[in-house]
Amino acid sequence: METVQNQTPKNTKSLPIGWLVCIAGEKLAKYLSLLCPVEDYRERESISWGLDELLGDARLIFEPKSAKMTFLPGEGRSDMELNHQKVDEAVELVHRDILSAGDESYQFIAFCDEVHQWDPWNEEAGHEDM
Repeated sequence: METVQNQTPKNTKSLPIGWLVCIAGEKLAKYLSLLCPVEDYRERESISWGLDELLGDARLIFEPKSAKMTFLPGEGRSDMELNHQKVDEAVELVHRDILSAGDESYQFIAFCDEVHQWDPWNEEAGHEDM
């Protein structure tokens, strides 16, 4: 599994997968866009983002074919919570879940889920120039 950078080069077409929005704490209202280059979305079984700047060595892993997002809390923090419940192992995230560590909380906003999924393989959907 390779890490996809949170920032993609300007001339690379990227698909938004979702966002992590700070809803409490020092970084209130800041957000992390979870973007994926189109080619990675087409070719990879999973896409991973490091959350070092937000939640220690935690990671998010997205599986394009199933549109599932998984949160891995990492080992750097012992105060991780998902929806106010302690979490110390991999867990699936769904739209509007809240991740907390210390005084900071982040809400996960899903753009790829059971309601919407990108289909860059479907030329009829208008993605042929991607």
